[in-house]
Amino acid sequence: MGRIWTRFLQSGAVVAVFVLGLGIALADEAAVKQPKVEISPSAYDFGTVKEGEKATATFKIKNTGDADLIIYDAKPSCGCTVANLSTKDLKPGETATLEAVYNSANASGQVHKNVAVSTNDPKSQTINLPITGTVQSLPAPDIMLSSFNITNLQLAAGGKDTRSVKITNTGQLDLEVQEITTSPGMSVTLDGRVIAGAQTVKMELMLKPGESKEAELTVTPKAVSGNFQEFLTIRSNSKHRPIVTFMAQGIVQG
Repeated sequence: MGRIWTRFLQSGAVVAVFVLGLGIALADEAAVKQPKVEISPSAYDFGTVKEGEKATATFKIKNTGDADLIIYDAKPSCGCTVANLSTKDLKPGETATLEAVYNSANASGQVHKNVAVSTNDPKSQTINLPITGTVQSLPAPDIMLSSFNITNLQLAAGGKDTRSVKITNTGQLDLEVQEITTSPGMSVTLDGRVIAGAQTVKMELMLKPGESKEAELTVTPKAVSGNFQEFLTIRSNSKHRPIVTFMAQGIVQG
């Protein structure tokens, strides 16, 4: 009976020690101090700006934890946006300012950008901050072709393909067609001028907003057999497409 009682007391002591150790471990875990990041607002809409203007999105980054918060990086999704941080190290309770400056040069329509903020908060290591808005385009000339390519042409050796392509000014200001370049197997007739293959010709063709001109393109591949690729390049004062290319591809069946 004495041995049994002794073993019982020993087992109870082991259990007590285990429970005590577990309690200490849990207490130590609860006592671990950690940073906690909070960012407001969680997204930013800068509204409408005119093309070329800059828009600034401002965010407040606060450390609501009980350990130092480190902001490793604030990385924009493209080169048109620059992110500036007031500080990267925040004591508990401190706040930093993040300014993301978007440059709307050469942009138009809806804008969807993003800034990724990386921190040492174990529960929020990366936070994505969406930035949206609208860019109102300034009046400008623009060029559009009724077709930009021909594919799967099948021609006999020495054969040719001729078709019309419409050049249209889809902008709000006068379009100036300034230069045309042809590959060896591409010739074009435009505005009364005939431009042979393998040439670069200066042009002074003016198109009013909404106006079009027909260009007659003739593809005469120089290849005796096999695949071919010929092109026509148009340079203009179009703001968004200063260079457009018409491409003809196919095979010469020798």
